[in-house]
Amino acid sequence: MRREGNQRASSVHETQAEAERQGRTAARAGETEFYLHGRNGQIRKRDSYGNDPNPPKDKN
Repeated sequence: MRREGNQRASSVHETQAEAERQGRTAARAGETEFYLHGRNGQIRKRDSYGNDPNPPKDKN
């Protein structure tokens, strides 16, 4: 897991599931964005926990 702005990993995990769990917990606590990257660097999952810069638009 690497937090935004850091050059090095904040923590290292044996499985991707464990890293995802820890990352989501940290994102919720910090009210930030969560990104899960694959080995090739592409984003596999993304969630927002906090102030969403692109909230859904009402269809009223």
